[in-house]
Order: sequence, then structure tokens, then C-alpha cells
Amino acid sequence: MSDKLQKLKESMAKIQAEIEEEQKRLKEKAAKELQQRIKVVGKYFLDTTKEPDFKKLVVTMEAAGYLKKNSDRKAFGLELTKDGNTEGDQD
Repeated sequence: MSDKLQKLKESMAKIQAEIEEEQKRLKEKAAKELQQRIKVVGKYFLDTTKEPDFKKLVVTMEAAGYLKKNSDRKAFGLELTKDGNTEGDQD
């Protein structure tokens, strides 16, 4: 293989690594921004929801399958389930 071809392949590998790093950075940034939006919306909702409406919301969330993990159920004062521990759930 010629020196020029070897240098071009090395350059290409370096650029590919930079592309992958930038894609990873952008993905992490988007995830962080989404978590911030979720946090703000949740705070607003909790601050503006009355207790009876909150209880109704918990029932609706449970019925819709949003409270499957025991860590989530615990946060809303629900009974823990034997099979409610999913991967990453540390109850």
C-alpha cells in the first residue's frame, strides 16, 4: 500500500471517530434537554394540581401502564408488586 493511501485511510478513520463523537455529544445534549423539559412540566403540573385531581391522575397513570416499576409505584404511594422490578430498578 502506498504511503499516500495509508495516510488517507488514517485521516478517514480519524474523521469517522470525530463524527461518532459529535453524534454521541448531540444525542446526550438532546436527552439532557428532554429531561429538563420533563422536569419543568412535572413541577408545573404538581404545583398547579389539586389533591383530588392528583389522585385521579395516579389512577389514570397506573391504568395506562406508566407505573410498572416499583420505584415509580413507591414515588406515588402505590403498593409494590413482586414483578414490578425491571432492569435498572433498584427497590
